[in-house]
Amino acid sequence: TEMWQSYIRYFNDSRLLQILSPMQLVFSSCYAVMREQENDVWALYENVLQYKALASLAGKERNRLLRAGIVEGSMLERMKDAQDRMAAIESGNIFLTSSFAYEKEKEYLRSLEAEFARNFPHQVDFVPINISDILARLPDHAAVVEYFLNVEQYGLRQAEVEAEGDVWVYDVFVLKKLGGEPMLQRIVIPHAEEISEEAVEFLGIFQDESAGKVTRNQMDRKEILRLSLYQGLVEPIIPFLSDVSWVFLAPDGDAINLPFDILGNENGELLGDRFLIIKMECARDFLFGQAVLSEGKGSFIMGNPQFQVKESDSIAEERKSCPDTKEEKVAWIRRKERDVQIQRREGTAQIGKREIARIKQGLLRLGRRILSSCHLRRWRRRLWGHIAALRI
Repeated sequence: TEMWQSYIRYFNDSRLLQILSPMQLVFSSCYAVMREQENDVWALYENVLQYKALASLAGKERNRLLRAGIVEGSMLERMKDAQDRMAAIESGNIFLTSSFAYEKEKEYLRSLEAEFARNFPHQVDFVPINISDILARLPDHAAVVEYFLNVEQYGLRQAEVEAEGDVWVYDVFVLKKLGGEPMLQRIVIPHAEEISEEAVEFLGIFQDESAGKVTRNQMDRKEILRLSLYQGLVEPIIPFLSDVSWVFLAPDGDAINLPFDILGNENGELLGDRFLIIKMECARDFLFGQAVLSEGKGSFIMGNPQFQVKESDSIAEERKSCPDTKEEKVAWIRRKERDVQIQRREGTAQIGKREIARIKQGLLRLGRRILSSCHLRRWRRRLWGHIAALRI
C-alpha cells in the first residue's frame, strides 16, 4: 500500500497507469494464491477492497488531497492552461503528429508535472480502507455484492486447467447488515470468460437497437442473454439476499457496464423489481462519500444517441404517397419496380448515388411496412430481388 501511495505525486495519468498496472497484476497473482490458502473470508475481502481497481483508487486519493489544498492552486491552474493549449493545437489539426508549438507546450507541461511532484508532501494521511468503517456506513437491511474477476488456480494447476478451457472465475463477496449484525459470504461463479463475452454481446445489442440497426435475430438473442446473464451472475447470490431491500452492486471486468436491474429469470421477473439496485465501483466508495442512496429505479442505456432527428423531405413524401388499400399497395410496388427496371434497361435516367440511396431507403422502409402488414410473401421476394439488383 505504501508503495503505490508514494506514486500519486505523479500528475501525469499515463505515467501513473504505467506504474500501477504492474502492481495490479502482482496483486491479482497474489490473490489467486490467497484465495486457496486463506480461510478468513473477512481478511480476503479486505484485501480486495484495498487493491481492486487500484488506478481508480489512486485517482480518488489524489483528487481528495488536491481539494484539501496540499498543493498551490496557481500551479494547478498553470497545468490546466497548458493542457488546454495542447488540446487546442490537437483539435486544430487532428492529423498533426507533432509541431513546434505542441512540443513546446508538452515540454512546459512536463516541467510543471516535475515541479508538482517535488512540492507534493511526503507525509500525508490516506483514507484507511477496512471493513469495519464500511459497515459503519452501510445502511441496515442492505447488502453489498462485490464481484472480483480472477483465475481459479495459479501456477501449475492454472496451466493444467487452461488446457481444459475457461480458467476465469468471479469471486463474489456478499456483505450485508441486518439489525446491525454483519454477515459475509463468498460465492465462486465459474465460466467467467463466457459470461464476459455474453455481457459484451448483450450491451452491443442495446447499442444497435438505439441506432436502429437491430435485427429480429438480435432481439431474440437479447432475451436469451438476459436470462443467461441472470443465471450466471445473479441467481447464485439470490439465496444470500433474503430480508434485504438495498443492493449495492460492484461488478468487475466486462460486467461493469451491465444493467443488472433488467436481468430476469425464466418467469420474466427482473432483479430491479425485487430490490433497489445501486451500482458502485467498489464498497470502499462508502469511505469516499460516493455511495449515494437514491429512490430512483431502472437503467438508462444509451448507444449512439441522435437528438432532434428530423424526418427528411424525401422520406416524408414517400410516406405520404403510401396507398391505403391492399390492392393499391400491390400496384404501387409494381409501379416502383417497373419504373426502376425501365431506367436501368434503357440507361436514360442516369440515376446518381444519392437518388439510388433514396429509392433504396424508401423501398426498404415502405416495402417492409407494407409487406409485413399484407403478408405478401411472394411480393417480398420480388422486392428484395429488385433491391439486390441495384448493386449498391
